[in-house]
Amino acid sequence: MARALVIDLWQKIDPETGKKIRTERFGSGSRWRVDWYELQPDGTKRLRSRTFPIKAGAEEFATRTDHETRAGSYRPVEFGRKPFVRASESWLAGKKKIKPSTRHSYDRDFRTHILPRWGAVAIGSITRHDIETWVTQLQDGSAPVDFLGEHPRKASGLSAASIDRLFAITSAVLSYSDKAGWLPVNPANGVELPTILRAHHIYLSYPEVELLADAAFAATTDQTDRVLIHTLAYTGMRINEALALTVGDLRLETRRATVKATWSINAAGERVTGTPKTGSTRVVPLQPFLVDELRALTVGRSPDTYVFQGPRGGPIHNHNWRSRTWRLAVLGSGLDIPGLTPHKLRHAAASAAVAAGADVLVLQQMLGHRDAAETRPRR
Repeated sequence: MARALVIDLWQKIDPETGKKIRTERFGSGSRWRVDWYELQPDGTKRLRSRTFPIKAGAEEFATRTDHETRAGSYRPVEFGRKPFVRASESWLAGKKKIKPSTRHSYDRDFRTHILPRWGAVAIGSITRHDIETWVTQLQDGSAPVDFLGEHPRKASGLSAASIDRLFAITSAVLSYSDKAGWLPVNPANGVELPTILRAHHIYLSYPEVELLADAAFAATTDQTDRVLIHTLAYTGMRINEALALTVGDLRLETRRATVKATWSINAAGERVTGTPKTGSTRVVPLQPFLVDELRALTVGRSPDTYVFQGPRGGPIHNHNWRSRTWRLAVLGSGLDIPGLTPHKLRHAAASAAVAAGADVLVLQQMLGHRDAAETRPRR
């Protein structure tokens, strides 16, 4: 294909003298024009043109167009005019396997942080420098945000993990646009992100677990809270998996419980039950003392009722339980451990199982990990 040509619109060569002379357009409008041929789907060529006020800009564009044409990465200018919000809608529509809670999370991130910056921007105009600037703004709190539907608050700098998540979504939309033929390359490639400081795992001993269980009962005088802490620490269930357990999920005669549901958030932001994190059901073993506690807690109940119920008999909400019971249990136990959350009780179960000689693959199934690398305890 012929190379892109830079043409001076203010001067031309006089065919008789061979010298430069002024054109009728001299001093009016942009001086420089780039002409190039664009290959159409039917195999024909279409002449395209673009004007520039300075020669350097025209030459840079011509060089880039030539390079993209030779490399097969050239895209028609119109493709790059697509607003980012339209590209994001196409990307999200193609996500057929994500859980409703993940879609809700995407919607929240788009609405709050991503679209306020990129929504109306043409994808073809986004540069790596633009994205690097946005990452810096997310870090220092100066990036545009939209807290529509939430309590008004001042924007603050985000954590490295949050920035990593927002960048990953944005880059995925641009990568999708690249593969769809709307962009020649993904401008997010190579952008450097803040370092995520990984927290050390917390491994409680079983005496420390008992301190928490006793403190929870002392704070609420409800055996439900003691048994819930024991269940988390001795089975490795995630808290929302435990809270979704029904009486019918228990097989106390064989000391087993089936984890087949978890509480999550659907696309509308409503709390619903869905499949566990990995999307598959698993069976976990129960210690003899835990079997006795669960039997006492569920005696006389129908199979479709929840094992762990609130004071009024309905299901327990994770956030409510953390503020109503867990916080008091931590304070009452005297355990001064920063970052101690109900999720850390999973680590106690994993650590104890490994110490008892459990195979890593068996432990992976027990904890509901997709990858065995997640399962190996680390400090």
